Amino acid sequence: MSKLETNIIAPSTGTNLTLGESGDTVALGSNASQTIAVNTPLVAVRSNTEQTISTGTDTKVQLDTEMIDTNNTFDSSTNYRWSPGVAGKYYMTGTVSINIASAGKYLQAKIYKNGSMASHQQATAEGTNATYTVTVDFLDDNDGNDYYELYIRHNTGGNSSTNVHAEALYTRFFGYKLIT
Repeated sequence: MSKLETNIIAPSTGTNLTLGESGDTVALGSNASQTIAVNTPLVAVRSNTEQTISTGTDTKVQLDTEMIDTNNTFDSSTNYRWSPGVAGKYYMTGTVSINIASAGKYLQAKIYKNGSMASHQQATAEGTNATYTVTVDFLDDNDGNDYYELYIRHNTGGNSSTNVHAEALYTRFFGYKLIT
């Protein structure tokens, strides 16, 4: 077996560098480490308590339970917002769910960026007394100082309020940095 000692290995042509051949195993030496691309920061949060949402107003969803928070970047106690703190391209999705009693009424899920609505999705009730769920997605370039929040809005009417379903299946927010 030969030993190659060098500080830099680069391909002689093109941009691909291959170590080994099909079926080979490449092993790291003792105390050596590797760096691979990962989708972090990563956050998955949900609502664990019922929240009353007044009709006709954008209301921030109180995402108070962290399921995953790789970099401790989600504030689940006061602001209910995600501040990844690392520049890059991010994918986010948020889901809200409420009961709607009347056909023709709507439910909206919104992702806010830095305090302003950046993406939204809407469902309109087709029947009566049913649970409606809306999921909103958002792809964004974060400069390292941006933050995101999940909002809900409905128009179920009058002075009535509707409770957000406090289960991971119904009220949640996920986000992660994309490998680029």
